[in-house]
Amino acid sequence: MKILHIPKYLGTGMRHGGTRREEQVQELLEEAFPPPHELHTLCILPHRLEWRALAAADIGFYFRLLCIGLPRLLWRGLSLRGAAWLLVYGVAMRRKILRLAPDHVFLEGSYGASLLLAELLGEAGITYSLLPHNIQFMVPEHRDNFFRNGGIAFEWELRAFRGAVRVHCISSLDRQVADCVGARTALLPYYPVRAECGRFAAIRTDRATTPKKHVLVLGTAFNPPTRAGMQRLLREIAAAPGWTAPVVVAGYGTEMLGEPGSAQIRIAGSVPEAELEALLREASFLMVWQPATTGFLTRLIESNLSGIPVVVVGDYAQAAGLEAWGIARVEGLSGLHEGGMPAGGAACFERPGPESLRADPD
Repeated sequence: MKILHIPKYLGTGMRHGGTRREEQVQELLEEAFPPPHELHTLCILPHRLEWRALAAADIGFYFRLLCIGLPRLLWRGLSLRGAAWLLVYGVAMRRKILRLAPDHVFLEGSYGASLLLAELLGEAGITYSLLPHNIQFMVPEHRDNFFRNGGIAFEWELRAFRGAVRVHCISSLDRQVADCVGARTALLPYYPVRAECGRFAAIRTDRATTPKKHVLVLGTAFNPPTRAGMQRLLREIAAAPGWTAPVVVAGYGTEMLGEPGSAQIRIAGSVPEAELEALLREASFLMVWQPATTGFLTRLIESNLSGIPVVVVGDYAQAAGLEAWGIARVEGLSGLHEGGMPAGGAACFERPGPESLRADPD
């Protein structure tokens, strides 16, 4: 059997939650489909020059697209950016996929290019499974610039969900929502790849003898909801009367957060892995503020495996019911007090297996 995995970020060098999720899926697919199965990976982002060259060769598809398909797709709400992507990269990826002739495709994401690819896979009669990193229509103020407005993007997302053999959701909340819109779903929680698990286990051990120096705020600031949450949290810390604990802010793109507004807050930015490990060992706890209906944060799992307590400030729904794993929710900074702090993850999250992925091509 020939299996194709289409991630978005693998091979880009980016180190954020989306990349980590795709690394997990790649590892599970390798377990689910060992030789003699063929597993191919075709990433959306890193191969744009190749896509341009391939697009020029698919004249027949261009004719059908321009005479029949493109007006229909434009009528269904593609923006100029979405139409341009379809004409260049989408056509080229379709040609590459047809050359590979996969028996089944595992497609990551549920917005922008992923939704257009889901449409092209359906047009070509190729079955696919969808692995959304978020339920995009639940993300506050999400703007998908491949479509003319949010309502149209919502319709495309629903169509991709319903056209999939199975939608593998990252959390129980996401699965409940996908079930409600008619998708066939399975739960595939995030968990780091095996090589990363050893690193988090070592941090957990080292924390037992490492003095704690700061509160840690960690996230990918290039992600708009995460950036909005981090900015709100830092404003509240800066304005909190009597706040004296040092706060370190780190993660991909956090340099863009600018002046923190308090001498107690240090923006470390995108730090090397060795420096990040030191910050994790020395953190008294991880603090999170995230918009209520955004996707599941990979750093909740990684903090748990590292033995770091997590305090979620606000009404972030994905953190509900995780107290046994050292993740506590408080309404505001006034809710932080020593007696109410989580214990650092007495229970560890368990690694999911590849069974649900293995079942899809059947």
